[in-house]
Amino acid sequence: MEYIRHIPVEAWNLVEQDSQLEESLKNLELSKISLIKSLRQFRNWEDLSKETPKINNKSNIEVQDNEDYVKIIIPGILPYVQLNHKLKDKNYYRQLNMFYVGEITRKITEQDISKEFKQAFVLIKQFFPDLKIRDFDNQFKSFIFNALRYSRLIPDDSWENLTYMECGELDRITPRTEITITNLHKLGDFFSIFD
Repeated sequence: MEYIRHIPVEAWNLVEQDSQLEESLKNLELSKISLIKSLRQFRNWEDLSKETPKINNKSNIEVQDNEDYVKIIIPGILPYVQLNHKLKDKNYYRQLNMFYVGEITRKITEQDISKEFKQAFVLIKQFFPDLKIRDFDNQFKSFIFNALRYSRLIPDDSWENLTYMECGELDRITPRTEITITNLHKLGDFFSIFD
């Protein structure tokens, strides 16, 4: 047992471990984006996906157009970020923004939704797969507001036209992010749908 060396807690480099973990999370997110893009470009993918329907080349973002609100459902939780590191890795944030803004905007425009919420209320609800501590401010969400603007669901994302709220719930089976958009003056009616 002489080959097992005891490393005291003081010697752990937690800053380096945090940095490595953050890099791993960023690489996972970029790998997911790259895989979806690659599958989309595969020539015979439509034929292949008919034989194996559980696999597809889409991001599986779903858009539901309801009478008074629009709901966008993104599989999984929002990408992890450290806002104070945003300037250090501009390429990562640019790729996240381009992918998610593009995917959500495309899904909304495919639905041909004619609504525009001039004074919008946006509820971002994340369904987490476990009870681990996750800070809302470490989730990348600016792409949501950009996509709503580019798809013309909202005129712009300034404070005069947009109010938003975040909340979380536990769903061990289907972690996801639900984004619901309605008019601010319809807020009372909106919250009654959760009763």
